[in-house]
Amino acid sequence: MDITPETLQKAIHDLKTPLTSINCFLELLESRLPDDAYNSYILKIKTAYQQLLRQINVLHWLIKLENDSLVFSNQPMRLREAVESAVMEMINKNKFTHVNVDVHVDRTHVIKSDIIMFRQFIDTLIGEFVQDGCIDSISISSKRLPDRMIELCIGKDVDESGQIKTEIQEQEDSLPFALSKKIVRAHGGNIWLFINGHDKCFHSTFPESY
Repeated sequence: MDITPETLQKAIHDLKTPLTSINCFLELLESRLPDDAYNSYILKIKTAYQQLLRQINVLHWLIKLENDSLVFSNQPMRLREAVESAVMEMINKNKFTHVNVDVHVDRTHVIKSDIIMFRQFIDTLIGEFVQDGCIDSISISSKRLPDRMIELCIGKDVDESGQIKTEIQEQEDSLPFALSKKIVRAHGGNIWLFINGHDKCFHSTFPESY
């Protein structure tokens, strides 16, 4: 049997159906079991559910990008408004109330981007930090580069003098990293990973709009 993009998309849909039922039952249990000991177990199960659902969603977008079934509509977009909207949507959707996201994006920065794919980009990278489970604060900032590009930084605040800059190649086998790179490069930009000890920060570039 030939495995087509349509076959893969149907498989993704079939995977999501039982996950939706699992989440509904977890929410029901959470409302009926007030004991904190039980709720701690429920939280662990919900975290695993969210991680699995995130991987499935990333795979869904990767399949679409790989098969050129997405049409990008790159329009001028105020970067700070887009970031704040994407972060709020992600927090509300995933209920990540334990993570504080500090947005320090310049209000004057405008980029050319597809709003739907940009939101998916933000969702994917922040989701990587949340999934680690060892971070309670994420910083998002921006700066203008001399080549008419805007750099967007997502991650922990680390001392840039101690960072190691590596283009994301060693993590090609990771679906979220592969998706992030494809989205950025489809916009004409690039993405790197800065590492300092256990802290990491993603630096990506998008074309500036005038």
